[in-house]
Amino acid sequence: MKKVHKPTFAKQRFHLVALIFSLLFLSVAGRAFQVQVLQKDSLAQKAERHFRTASVFHGKRGNILDTNGAPLAVSMEAASIAIRPGFFPDRHAAAEGIARILGNTTAEILPFFAEDRFTWLARRIRPETAEEILAFGKTLDITASQRRMAIQVFTENSRAYPNREMAAQVIGFTGTDGDGLEGLEHRYNDLLKGSAQNMNIIRDARGRWFSEGSSLPQVEPGKDIVLTLDKTLQHITESALNEAAGRSDAAAGMAVVLCPKTGDIRAMAHYPSFNPNDFRHYPREFWRNRAVSEPFEPGSTTKVFLVAGAMDRNYIRPDSIYHCGNGSYRIGPVTIRDTRPHEWLSVTQILQFSSNIGSVKISEVMGEKALYDTLKSFGFGERTGIESPGETRGLLRDWQRWRAVDTGNIAFGQGFSASAIQLAAAAGAIANKGVLMQPRLVREIRNTSTGEVETIPPRAVRRVISPETAATVKAMMATVTQTGGTGVAAAPAGYRVAGKTGTSQKIEPDGSYSRTRFMASFLGFAPLDDPALVIMVMLDEPRRSYYGGVAAGPVFRTIVSEGLAYLNIPPEPMGPITTAMAQGDIHEGF
Repeated sequence: MKKVHKPTFAKQRFHLVALIFSLLFLSVAGRAFQVQVLQKDSLAQKAERHFRTASVFHGKRGNILDTNGAPLAVSMEAASIAIRPGFFPDRHAAAEGIARILGNTTAEILPFFAEDRFTWLARRIRPETAEEILAFGKTLDITASQRRMAIQVFTENSRAYPNREMAAQVIGFTGTDGDGLEGLEHRYNDLLKGSAQNMNIIRDARGRWFSEGSSLPQVEPGKDIVLTLDKTLQHITESALNEAAGRSDAAAGMAVVLCPKTGDIRAMAHYPSFNPNDFRHYPREFWRNRAVSEPFEPGSTTKVFLVAGAMDRNYIRPDSIYHCGNGSYRIGPVTIRDTRPHEWLSVTQILQFSSNIGSVKISEVMGEKALYDTLKSFGFGERTGIESPGETRGLLRDWQRWRAVDTGNIAFGQGFSASAIQLAAAAGAIANKGVLMQPRLVREIRNTSTGEVETIPPRAVRRVISPETAATVKAMMATVTQTGGTGVAAAPAGYRVAGKTGTSQKIEPDGSYSRTRFMASFLGFAPLDDPALVIMVMLDEPRRSYYGGVAAGPVFRTIVSEGLAYLNIPPEPMGPITTAMAQGDIHEGF
């Protein structure tokens, strides 16, 4: 019989230690399996977020220049602040301190400290402000390496508008990300913004940031855009419009100045305006280019195109005479009235005195289709194609849907709508010997990297009326600013001009025409013999004087006087205006 040996204490301890180490090994192996296999993707993403940041580098945004090269919108270096909230010992205190520097409330800044990841705190701020924030970071009770991680400063390009409110609605502005949001900044965003390239920025164990590649990405700057706007003419126009709006206590206003031979927009002004450097502090309705996007009933300025179309189609002559009913004329259930009663008026006098009844009589001779075709030919009811975004077509219903009263109303500018740019372009056709030009805001696109220049040539849309008709209507329009005409206040000293006043009632919410709210306008061009500037002025709801000649006429006069002097166009001899007056055929029954 064998002797059984009991295990010694040493062997027992060995087995216990082996078991413990086995359990530890299995635990480490299990954890390693969990980390390296089961949680590999999520942990890799977490490390990626902590040590690697994706950043987009943009080329410098192109400049917007006036026709003479004066800067209207430029890009400058600015600072952008990023934070990693996990490195701040007291997030609330940090938010309070930074808010004080940025001019914000603590409540506005605190949400940026909600997460530990890389967070943009402020984009495109003044370098001096960024330095203040860095100085604040030095007061935090953290190490230097933690401070570098807590607050980081990057250099970016910031958009600036050196002329503040000048042409703000035309130029527009960019947002925080540098993309254009309004105006030409939006319309030409793809050309203006530089090329973009992504790049990974990585952090080493000491908290230092490096580009993942060997160098920063090569990005191309955006292209420069040269406008047809002239900064001096823009200033003249804005000053005249602002003064008139204040004098007449108008709610709003706009003015367009263009060259009839090319369609170049030399000035486009709005009242009230806004500062695109600080656009968020203005109502959104201030941002819109109303001269392009807002249709309104043009009122008596329409009579110019009515007469031009009827004359070009041989329905009337300048000396054709119509009876104007002593100020009252009935069309079905509607009574058309003139401001002052008239008996017999020639076509020239119908324009000079702005007779609604005389215009209705011409439309009755002309007929609905011919009137419709005339307005369509002058560009009403369709977009001009100007480069500004949001252009309206206006409203011009098909003639087959007109009633008799509609035809009469349209003849003196009610019952259809147009924009200021449509009216200016249409008047430009008369000034340009009958040829309608497409309005043009952009003259050149310059590639600053290659030196290439793309020129945008003027474009003739179509011939609207004959040169002979254009010359006759131009002479007839000159009588509007002469003694007895409705536009005497628009006549400048030393220059003969052509023009037409307009006063239209605004439409109330119930669809009726207002008896208290009006739009006053003046449309014309100068000098008479060789027009260089076409000017359209509109004042919205002037409260002191709402007649177009009185409220808007002085704006035209100022722009002509100062604008032509600036263009070195000397005053012309004030000879007689050659046009047929109130002699000729009498149309019985009119």
